[in-house]
Amino acid sequence: KEAVTVKVLEKLYRWSEWEIIKKSSDFEKLNSRTVIFPVEIKPDGEAVVTYRVRYRHP
Repeated sequence: KEAVTVKVLEKLYRWSEWEIIKKSSDFEKLNSRTVIFPVEIKPDGEAVVTYRVRYRHP
């Protein structure tokens, strides 16, 4: 058995101006409304991804 990387895709649909202010793991910004959290999971393991977003409305 070996570790795998799972990509958790999240759509930030409320507004195009946002900032992730708290996160349990690093993320990649795919575009103005989508982020991906790549998470490595060890054999027989599990992972939880949490984050908090602050939206800015003009």
